Amino acid sequence: MVQDPSAGPEPDTGSGKERRRHRRFSVSWAGKILGMVPTECVVLNISAGGLKLRLPRETRLPDRFVIALPPRGQFAAELLSLEGRIARVRLLADEQAVAKAVADALPTALFLERSS
Repeated sequence: MVQDPSAGPEPDTGSGKERRRHRRFSVSWAGKILGMVPTECVVLNISAGGLKLRLPRETRLPDRFVIALPPRGQFAAELLSLEGRIARVRLLADEQAVAKAVADALPTALFLERSS
């Protein structure tokens, strides 16, 4: 299936029963985990409550850190899981602030919609 790139990101429905509070959107955004040794990453999906990241190599991450998502801003985050090069993080920012920061790429109404 070919996706029209002008249509924007598609909701990431995953498989099985949805346990998350917020709808997720598949994206491919550059990010950087800030700290003593900044780590480049790719944001694979985003929701109002968190991110799924792909790291360039297996590495350790602190329990809490700041992630930069240029040009959308910087967000405090908490590590939920780290499996190989895939990290799942909770965003500690207010959902409305995250929605405003990503409004150029994702429709705010859908972004803030709760999963059912």
